[in-house]
Amino acid sequence: MRQMLIGVTVLAALFAWLSYPVNQSLKEIELASKIEDLGARVTWGGSIEGRGEHGRSYIGAIDLSGVTVNEEDMITIGSLPELTHLKLNNTDISDSDLKHLSSLSKLKQLELSGTTVTDDGMSHLSGMKCLEVLILNDCSLTNDSLKIVGQLDSLWMLHINNTSVTEDGLDSLDKLSKLRTLGLNGIKVTDEGLQRLKALRKLEVLELDSTFLTEKGIAEFQESFPNPPLIIR
Repeated sequence: MRQMLIGVTVLAALFAWLSYPVNQSLKEIELASKIEDLGARVTWGGSIEGRGEHGRSYIGAIDLSGVTVNEEDMITIGSLPELTHLKLNNTDISDSDLKHLSSLSKLKQLELSGTTVTDDGMSHLSGMKCLEVLILNDCSLTNDSLKIVGQLDSLWMLHINNTSVTEDGLDSLDKLSKLRTLGLNGIKVTDEGLQRLKALRKLEVLELDSTFLTEKGIAEFQESFPNPPLIIR
């Protein structure tokens, strides 16, 4: 009898393990339909690409740019464990909405340009250690946000164009050793401020339209790199 009970327990556990991918996929199909009804674009990943956990398909990317969303929508998105790319540009998301995304541990790309997100909202991104691309153009962000961004050490692309960031906050980025592309258009950066970026040794492209830079300052900055980054002005 004991052996029979053990056998039944093992079979039950195995059935639960096998049924989880199916149930999760069905759940995500339903959620994808709901998200697409909002006007968003949904991209699937999965077993075809060899990326699906347990051989199942999953929602890998969502583009909600320009779409009207609410907190319930953010809760839905936050329940997608395999999501890697999320675009929320020009949406009406709030700082508090971002807390629902903090569980997206596999997120690699996040775009929040043109939103009302502030420093308070950025605090919810501090645990996104897999984040590689972060686009924050035209947001009401200050140097306090850079303290959080500077902890996301997987970043290779960061755009903070037309924010309230100043050159005094650029020191917070010096630990981003993988950063290759940095957008600072619309930010007042002087020759002195430019030198604060010398720690970014893998920098390849710097978008910087500041009129406070001199040719001498730019030359000094580029000469400090074995492979000088391209400065787009």
